[in-house]
Formats: sequence, structure tokens, C-alpha cells
Amino acid sequence: MSHDPWVFLAAVSVVIVAVASLAVGLVTPPRSGPNCRTGCIDYPYTDAARYVPRDFWWQYPAALLALLSVVLVTSLTRRRSAGAQLAGRMATVLASIAAGVLVTDYAIQLMVVQPSLLKGQTEGVGLWSQYNPHGVFIALENVGYLLMALSFVALGAAMAPGGRPDRAARIVFTTGGTLTVLAFVAATVGYRANLDDHFEVVGITGDWLVLIVAGTLIAIVTGRRGRGGERREGRTPLQRPSGAADTT
Repeated sequence: MSHDPWVFLAAVSVVIVAVASLAVGLVTPPRSGPNCRTGCIDYPYTDAARYVPRDFWWQYPAALLALLSVVLVTSLTRRRSAGAQLAGRMATVLASIAAGVLVTDYAIQLMVVQPSLLKGQTEGVGLWSQYNPHGVFIALENVGYLLMALSFVALGAAMAPGGRPDRAARIVFTTGGTLTVLAFVAATVGYRANLDDHFEVVGITGDWLVLIVAGTLIAIVTGRRGRGGERREGRTPLQRPSGAADTT
């Protein structure tokens, strides 16, 4: 992975937004479903109006992160071999579809469900509400984060070989993405019609942690190579390498 300021910027942006998303998500308690412990609300979830906008804050960085993941995936798929190019295209397409699904999902919550709750226009909102453990919101999140995980697996095959940090980033993408996909299979087989938000929690956490760890590794390696290139370019004619002969 050669130095590219855009790759560095994309990696840093992904890490910052992923950390912010995870932090806000962790302090947002579940209000319904199997993970809710106290103060739970039930169908049709109209009581959720008192949690607006507090429970919706995490979706702003989450939507931005989905878009930034496409930028990062696209910037890392530049190998020339036919197999790597195919894997790179698959990674980009999967990441783009995942981003489209997730951004649409969050937009519905922020621009449809949230104002509907505040204005008391709650007819039919229960099906779309994020508080419904088997509603449209959870279903779209499951699809989005599953596709994101699959894009990580393809990205691992598409990334150019390099030094130890490069290999570590590839391992994180491949292993993390594979584990998330396996978690989806296990959850759907184990819970079947009662899947609810069991995979959603795992999918979000797994994908975000992959972006944080791999993004950090990519930012470190591209940043180091960038500083090395600046030092080489900044050498003046009077600055000879150590041991160079004086021809004057």
C-alpha cells in the first residue's frame, strides 16, 4: 500500500466517525426487544415520542460512516491482477449497496418516524419504527451490515500485498467480515422467525470494530510512508547520504 493522501484521509475519517458512532450507540439503551431490560415500550411503540431526539442521535454518524466506508473500500482496491480486480469491483458494489440500504433506512427514521412521533401521527409507524424488533428498520439494517461484511471479505482479497501493517489490515477485513457473515447464518438458523434484533447488534458492532481497527492500521502505514516521502523530497543538494563520496 503506497502512500496516498486520499487513502490516509479516508482511513482517518472512517476511524473518527466509527468511534463516534460506537460511543453514541453504546450510551443509547435498548427500549424494546430481547435486549431491553427496564423501561421497555411495546407495540405500537407510540410511547417512544418521549425519547425523541435522544434515541435518534446515533443514526447521523452511522449514516455518514456507511458512506465513508464506500470511499475507503474504493481507495483500497487498486491491484492489477484479474482476480484482484474482480474482488475489488465486488467489494465496491457490495459496499455501495450496503451504504444505500443503510442511509435510506436511517433517513426514514430521521425524516419520517421521528417527526411522526412528535406530531402524534402514529398510524402505521409501528412497522417502520426502530423500536420494532421485527420491523422494517431492523430488516434493512440486517441486510445493510451483512452486505458491508461481505464487502470486507472481498476487500481482503483485493488489497495489494505489502508490509506487516498491510497484511494485518487485510486479515482484519477478511476475518472480521467472515465472522459477521457466520454470525448472521448462525442467528437466522438459531432464531428463525424470532431473529428480532439479535443479529443487528452483532452486525453493527462487528462491522464498526473492523472499520476502527483496519482503518487505524491503514492510517498508520500511509501516514508513515507519507512522512518518509516528504523527508526524501525535502533533501537539498548539500544533504548527501551518509558515506557518499565527495566528487568536488
